[in-house]
Formats: sequence, C-alpha cells, structure tokens
Amino acid sequence: LGLPAGGLPGPVPAPGVRHWELFQARRFGEFARSASPAWQALAFALLGRLDQVPELLRQAEAGGDDAAVTAFARGWLARRQGRYGSWFAGMVAAAEAEGDPWVRTTARGLAAAAAKRWGPCQRDLLASLRVAPGFLEVLEALAEIPPGRRSRGSELALRGAPQGQVREDRWAAWYLAQE
Repeated sequence: LGLPAGGLPGPVPAPGVRHWELFQARRFGEFARSASPAWQALAFALLGRLDQVPELLRQAEAGGDDAAVTAFARGWLARRQGRYGSWFAGMVAAAEAEGDPWVRTTARGLAAAAAKRWGPCQRDLLASLRVAPGFLEVLEALAEIPPGRRSRGSELALRGAPQGQVREDRWAAWYLAQE
C-alpha cells in the first residue's frame, strides 16, 4: 500500500517511545539507552540480560513508570527464568493495567494464546503485528495455534520471518517449528 512496515492503520497505536524503530528491529541494547526504566527492563528481559531487570523494575515502580510496560517486563523476566505461571500472571496484569495500548494488546493476545482462546488471541496478536511486524514473540504464539484454527490473517503473518536481530538458536527454533 506504499506505507512502511508497521504503517498500516490499525486499532492499536505505536508506542510513543523514542527510537521505537530500534525496538522493532530487536536492537534492544541500543533502544534501552534512551528508554524509561520500564522499557529498559522489558528490552533487557527480551534480550536475556536478566541480571539488570529486577533493579530496573524497582526503579520503574518507584518512579511511577508505565504500569502495563512494567508488568509486561516482569512477565518476560519470569518466562526467561522458567516460571511460566508467573509469566502468565504478568501478561494478565499487563493486559489489565493502565498504560501503553500496544503492550496491553500484545499481553492480552499472549495470555489468550496460553489459555488456548484462539479467536481473541489472533485478533489481539494480529493487531500487535501491525505495530511491530515480525515481532518474534508474537509469531511464536501464533505458530502454536493448530493449523485448522488459524485465521487467514494468522496464516499470512506466519509466512513472514521474524524481523530484526534474533539470536541464531531462536531463528533455528522458529524455522524448525514451521510446517
């Protein structure tokens, strides 16, 4: 349509954070340099640099940072630590918190995917992908949907590859998981 990736109009606006394009490209280290503590915590949790996340979460909570982003980051920290129940609770908390609409929508979709609620899951995750095309965590959740239950939009989204800087093992897992 002549619009840049992520430029398609949709129900969810892009986060109003500086250097969002760095986040979209998974250049989380660079993105974190100019981000608030909550967004830094999320970036480092997604990057796997877990040692820095708890202190950033404390700063975010003490400073009244975005509650949705803070809960989202707390959930990803739990997931990277292998605490899936806490991850799910973090996604639910992020979905219900006041804060960034993209984070809330993404968290709601991921929680719905974990609960195997395929319709709401696909609606929210596809809206999330309009803002952050190729976001690996969203594509991984869509890939868990049984093929017969996937919408046309999900099938189209899964034909694309994850965007940005993705570790080799994550790329390999992504491609091996495809049918």
